[in-house]
Amino acid sequence: MLVVLSLAGVGCNSPDEPTAILRVTSTPEGAEVLVDGISYGESPVTIEDLAPGEHHIILLLENYMRFTKRIDLKQDEANQLEFALVHENGTFTITSDPPGSQVFLTAKNVEEAEPVLLGETPMEQVKINTGEYLLEISKENYIGDSQEIEVLPRDYQILEYKLKALSASIQIFSVPTNAQIWINDELRADETPAKIPLMPGEYNIGVYLPGHNMEEKVMIIEPNGKYKFEASLKKGDRPLGMVLVPEGEFIMGDDNKSPDERPMKKINLPAFYIDKYEVTNAQFKEVFPKHTFEDNMEKHPVKGITWNQAADYATKVGKRLPTEEEWEKAARGSNGKEYPWGAIFDSELAVTEESGNLSPKAIGTYKKGVSEYGCFDMSGNVYEWTSSWYNPYEGNSTVNVEYGKIYRVLRGGSYLTDAFESRSARRHYARPDSNKEDFGFRCAKDLTR
Repeated sequence: MLVVLSLAGVGCNSPDEPTAILRVTSTPEGAEVLVDGISYGESPVTIEDLAPGEHHIILLLENYMRFTKRIDLKQDEANQLEFALVHENGTFTITSDPPGSQVFLTAKNVEEAEPVLLGETPMEQVKINTGEYLLEISKENYIGDSQEIEVLPRDYQILEYKLKALSASIQIFSVPTNAQIWINDELRADETPAKIPLMPGEYNIGVYLPGHNMEEKVMIIEPNGKYKFEASLKKGDRPLGMVLVPEGEFIMGDDNKSPDERPMKKINLPAFYIDKYEVTNAQFKEVFPKHTFEDNMEKHPVKGITWNQAADYATKVGKRLPTEEEWEKAARGSNGKEYPWGAIFDSELAVTEESGNLSPKAIGTYKKGVSEYGCFDMSGNVYEWTSSWYNPYEGNSTVNVEYGKIYRVLRGGSYLTDAFESRSARRHYARPDSNKEDFGFRCAKDLTR
């Protein structure tokens, strides 16, 4: 708002006394003008009966900051002073999930007002002029949101928005057709070919037909995306829920870490099957009905399990515990990775101490942490029992009183251990009757000959 003060010779007492003329204008117009506490109407206004000398001027306009100024009026002298009034405002912090959403403001009660782009989230300490607005937030491939807001002088508000993503879809084909479709290890009613809507996220897509091996793929589904998965099913008898680790060499051990991991060398193993996931509470309860666990933990790994319990479970379901060598190959892959996914630890790929979790997560939560052969959660979550006794590797001359048929080996670290303990080559050991809270397991199985 612009204020114009025009000064001229005055006299506000009697015709014989000196006088000055004061003209007051403002941008915007309509401000109440007070001189020495007396109101002279709204700007623009001309005041002709003021005496020369010092005067105190105040301008008041709703939703604008109070304007004050002291002026010295000269006799028989005209002056014009222009002032822009400053709009009162409120302060806003605006966030959204996902971030990067555009924020638009449209002034209400203003004819043909157009939306104005305020910026993109997150926005902190944003100044907005007082008044009433329609606030709209939008992001491509998400359903937008809006609300009416009133901005008051010196007000502070925090606005948080969670936008709903538009659904994506995936077309799933297979040869042969009419195969089962599994999404995140849950059987769907659909059979191939099928088109299935999915919300954004990470998915493990599986296609299975009896007499054939399941074909699987981890897919990242974005909002409003269109995806396709084509499976060419091969005949076989690989058990559901297990992956094939093929025959061949792999790198076992590490010369530069713990003494019991030495020496590092190549080992040749025959092919075997191993569970994709750690055994869950729900699976364990099917075999041992007295097993109890907290609500909504069906898909979490069973924990607090002794070696004896794990071996008993494996026998009852027609499987066995993996050897230490088998477990390490399934985790490290064919080229000796430090972690199932690669050389560098990433707390977003494993449930360990670094991720700040106080308990394990549901199996397969970190889909990008999958190993070369398709095993999940082989770093962190829960320790996993193996069938092996804790003994030195061939070629290791280190003396250790723990070696012998005393302790069984566990692998993979847990939610209670750090990245070092969760390496694929790291060995842990405990008595077979030990049932520490972070002890769990997965099973293995021989190929049918």
